[in-house]
Amino acid sequence: MNFDSNSIWFLGCLLVFSLAFGGSSTCSAGLTQTDVVVVVNGASLNSRTIANYYVAFRGIPARNVVVLDQVPNSDVIPVNEFRENILKPLLEEIQRRKLANHIQCVAYSADFPTTMDLAADLQLIESLPIVFTKQGAINGLTFLYSQVLTGSPTYVGLGFPDMACNFYARRVSDAYFTNPAGDLTRGKWESIQSMQAGGQHKQAAAELQALYAEQPHQFPLLYLAARESALGGLQEDALELLGSAIAAGWSDGSYLAKDEGFASLRNNSQFQLLTLALDQRDSGYQRLHGFEASRTWTPNGLPVQDQQLGFRYLLSTVLGVTRGSGSTLGRTIESLRRASSADFTHPSGTFYFTKTSDVRTTTREPGFASAIGGLKQLGFRGEIVTSVLPQGRNDILGLQMGTPTFDFASSGSAFLPGAIADNLTSHGGIMHSPGGQTKLTKLIEAGAAGSSGTVVEPYAIQAKFPHPRMYANYAQGASLAEAFYLNVTSPYQLLIVGDPLCRPFSHAPAPTIDSTFRELGTTASLEFDFTGDDQLSLLDWQETGLSNADRQDPIAATVVRILLDGMLAGIGPMRTKLAVKPTQLTPGYHELSMRFSCDDLLAQANATTIPFWIGPKDVIDLQVVDKQFNPARETLPGYLGIDETIQCSLRDEAIRFAVKADSAKSIELLHDSEQIAFKEADSGEFSILLQQLGMGPVRVRARATLADKSTVDSRPILLEITP
Repeated sequence: MNFDSNSIWFLGCLLVFSLAFGGSSTCSAGLTQTDVVVVVNGASLNSRTIANYYVAFRGIPARNVVVLDQVPNSDVIPVNEFRENILKPLLEEIQRRKLANHIQCVAYSADFPTTMDLAADLQLIESLPIVFTKQGAINGLTFLYSQVLTGSPTYVGLGFPDMACNFYARRVSDAYFTNPAGDLTRGKWESIQSMQAGGQHKQAAAELQALYAEQPHQFPLLYLAARESALGGLQEDALELLGSAIAAGWSDGSYLAKDEGFASLRNNSQFQLLTLALDQRDSGYQRLHGFEASRTWTPNGLPVQDQQLGFRYLLSTVLGVTRGSGSTLGRTIESLRRASSADFTHPSGTFYFTKTSDVRTTTREPGFASAIGGLKQLGFRGEIVTSVLPQGRNDILGLQMGTPTFDFASSGSAFLPGAIADNLTSHGGIMHSPGGQTKLTKLIEAGAAGSSGTVVEPYAIQAKFPHPRMYANYAQGASLAEAFYLNVTSPYQLLIVGDPLCRPFSHAPAPTIDSTFRELGTTASLEFDFTGDDQLSLLDWQETGLSNADRQDPIAATVVRILLDGMLAGIGPMRTKLAVKPTQLTPGYHELSMRFSCDDLLAQANATTIPFWIGPKDVIDLQVVDKQFNPARETLPGYLGIDETIQCSLRDEAIRFAVKADSAKSIELLHDSEQIAFKEADSGEFSILLQQLGMGPVRVRARATLADKSTVDSRPILLEITP
């Protein structure tokens, strides 16, 4: 990708511009449909059907749909089987498709094992504490993939304070001041702690600066060095180091104001000037951060590039559970439709926290005040209710509760679209066992966009469940997946079900783009002019004085990503004019996705896809042979570039396609990215069993491979398959 002098981008060829992920965090943070991989159990009609609908609702790129054919037919499997039959094949396919440099999230469709037996990974640990129960959830283990792949017991939280193995989760501010890089810095860190405890402040300050020179991403080390300098009477050094800490990332003015280590500097004018740049809101927690799968998260919660300094993660949820104690297929599809329609709607309502004498609520009660305070700062209402469920409330935006059983319908309350809910109880996520405690899916059936529950007895431990601040983070604009994982420090047992992309409170950029299908000549370009967009910058947006709850307008984009046919092609600063010149792409059908992100703490993002055709119209042709299938009246909004829509039923058993691509060496049919037919010829007909596609909206396209091994794609045809 090249930049001209007139602030216009030109893209000559896919992947001409090589990405380096060590730059601005806004390059890779946030979550859109371009960042999600949908995983399908190829042997399950329900799994295929739910994936079909979700892909349509969200406009997931075809390249991002992965079908696995060796999924074990059981709800509970050994962790080794999960690694070999699900996790490794999935990650290998992500790599093969050249998606690894931008994928942020894995969404499992239905009919995957939800529970993994971890005995094989934990069997060598002597005297394992009882709280480390030996079962994990599919999404939790996927999030912790970098540890799970090696079989390291660290993924259950062994060896970490408070079982906190999710370093992306935001913890109390003091978590910044823990050993920054595990074993790599343990010796030096323990030596520094001894100096601090012994009052050797000058020596501690010097050692902290030396450690910062080795770990230049660790701004908390500069803060501590400033503190020790102040305690040691080195005021000028303390002020200089504090200024450096602020420039490097320290932003918590409230924490600084309470830190008695800086008491000697309170009346210093330079110190007072430095504090003006800080956030004075008293959250008590680490600064919010957009998720970045391409970064390593250090033990004290910072994103870095070096993989030796911590762990990497992948957001993950399960779209629906339809086996055992799960929901019906229809209810699952409806819940995903409702969640997808809630994006950017900015509903007005209340977040509820239940408080009873049950330990299931008292475990998280200490976090209620912080959560409600955070919501208030954003302009939202948070309320504690002293009953098992809110009674007669039809404005629920979020609900945190703790009870073994409940009947939501009897409460007379209602969830607003996009609301999330969670219940702390032992068996809320044990989906293969009917009866007993009420399952998490009952909250989704009641209208929540997502919920969670543990897959085995977790004990009443806050770290294994969402912290109350999850609801404040969600209200600030985080997606459902980000909100959950920002607030579960030990997520290995937590089954999270719902739409990971749901974000009703997001203020992500929304540039005006014409996304209709375009036909281009071989020398034409896709041109975009954003001059007329009047979206405010983050600074201007904040200076209006309005709360998040009181405004619906988006924040202006600062970074734009370009993806071609689902693959990342380049990243650069947002410009008023952009031109993409596809001079070296093969003829046929293509999709250009533009992903816009802003520079707020979450790097909130939004994406739009533009379908286009290059070259002669007759380079490849895909037709439905069976004339009895009538064209549908309309397509789903998530699909662009659809040439024809066909209605059919599973009772029809099969459908025939005809493909023609002159001079091709071979032709094939693809359902999203899954090959469903192949022939070594330049034309031919294929009969496809509808059962193998699943129900709902099914995207089918033809691909021809030419003599030079290049490929040409047809425009997709959409089948709407009913029972």
